[in-house]
Amino acid sequence: MIKSLKALFPFVIVIAFLLTGCQASPEKGVVISKRDSANIGRNENSQILSDENQNSDTVKHIQSSRSLCTTDGTIDILFNLDEDINYALLPIYTVMPHYITAGEAKEVANLLFPDGTFFEARPYLNRVLSKEEIQNRIARWSQYTNKDALQNLYGRAEDKDIESINEFIQSLTIQMENAESGQVAVPCKWDFQKSILYDYTADQVDSRTLEKENDEIRSEVVVGDLQYEFSTTTRDQSDFKLNNIFAYLNFGLSPMDIDNRIFTAELCRTEKPTEQQLRTVRETAKKLIDLLPFGQWEIDECTTQLSIYGDKEEYKVCVRAVPSFEGVAALRCQQLRNLKSTDVYASTYYLSDISMEFSVDGQLLDFKLFSPIDIGEISTEHIMIPVEELLDQAATFLALRSAPESDLQVIHGEICVNNIEYGLVRTKVPESDDSYYYVPAIVLKGKSSFYVEDTKELYSESDDNAVLLCLNATNGTVIDLWQSVSYTHLTLPTT
Repeated sequence: MIKSLKALFPFVIVIAFLLTGCQASPEKGVVISKRDSANIGRNENSQILSDENQNSDTVKHIQSSRSLCTTDGTIDILFNLDEDINYALLPIYTVMPHYITAGEAKEVANLLFPDGTFFEARPYLNRVLSKEEIQNRIARWSQYTNKDALQNLYGRAEDKDIESINEFIQSLTIQMENAESGQVAVPCKWDFQKSILYDYTADQVDSRTLEKENDEIRSEVVVGDLQYEFSTTTRDQSDFKLNNIFAYLNFGLSPMDIDNRIFTAELCRTEKPTEQQLRTVRETAKKLIDLLPFGQWEIDECTTQLSIYGDKEEYKVCVRAVPSFEGVAALRCQQLRNLKSTDVYASTYYLSDISMEFSVDGQLLDFKLFSPIDIGEISTEHIMIPVEELLDQAATFLALRSAPESDLQVIHGEICVNNIEYGLVRTKVPESDDSYYYVPAIVLKGKSSFYVEDTKELYSESDDNAVLLCLNATNGTVIDLWQSVSYTHLTLPTT
């Protein structure tokens, strides 16, 4: 629940958290590499071997092909690991929310849109338009009042969609009779106000409601023919904290969001990006990120996104970044879905993250920054648990899971652990809503699949590289990346 932000991006919910089982495998077996195919039938302890070919003693070769099943017998678990990790001692960083100032908001806006003109945002649902803005909208929309044009734009065309466009055009035609010529928007003031006041007047809002609202700067940005909305939101209240900056294509209210669709199609209907184009966009993103006034970040993802509308392909380049601590990047984790729960590991402040979308030619389409942080205490006075012990604990925790229950059929599952990552992961400082730790942790990834036992029909499955379990490398506790009460506070007994 992201407060007072219109542009919500979908969070991919990994359901791999639910896995477990120990019966005959269904026809679609766990995917394994040939090197481990001979070891499936027996239990093996993991082997952590120093790599003789590495210069550093901290590089560990992890080899594990153990198999086990959950305590209730509903999930088969296979470890299929054979890789190196640099298991160096990492500090524990205490961090606090960085509250974005109006000056920083303006600085970021000018960084993202150096050629932009910034206006104070007008109410989204009741925006007063100039005569020229109305004329431009009517001219754009009128091109899509026939099925061929609409089919080309959306990949579909229905009579009700054309009717909707025509109704909007008729409404704008009536508005134009009393519309003023020239610029009706006023320059951006770069002052925070309560978010709700961007959509309603003060006399329409209960003063008690105002107290609970986020503080926000919202601006309309004009860059040539393109229009964006730029917003900075901050909140420092007892229930949850916010510090976010969003910028995205936004032309205001339109039928079927047609303005955004028109300009996105114009920018993104290109050939698939080449490796050189991907590198160029990544370099563009890195220059922007390095100039942000919010500490150090490291790009950890640069991918191509393909969208298809009918027979038309559209390409975007997506770049993501995570906080970096003295050159060590945090591990990417699923964004939080609930900032008010008292049970989750870091529930009052979104995870620090940057995501950006570009056209293949490098035009910025979308920018999202969540939760900048300030670094406080840095501690190295802790001992790392050996990796082999963490893997033993991981197996024990995974064995506590169960397959989903169904009243009509028996569900059986498989978990294949085929990747391990080591780095910094955020967790909550006990009894504090204003500070967090980034702690050394291992993250186990792989695939989970569930089947109907009798028919072997697929019931559900995760991505191939879904997060399965995260363990604090300093104390062996589970860091709950799914915001569930289960396992969050479990610590295996010491012997």
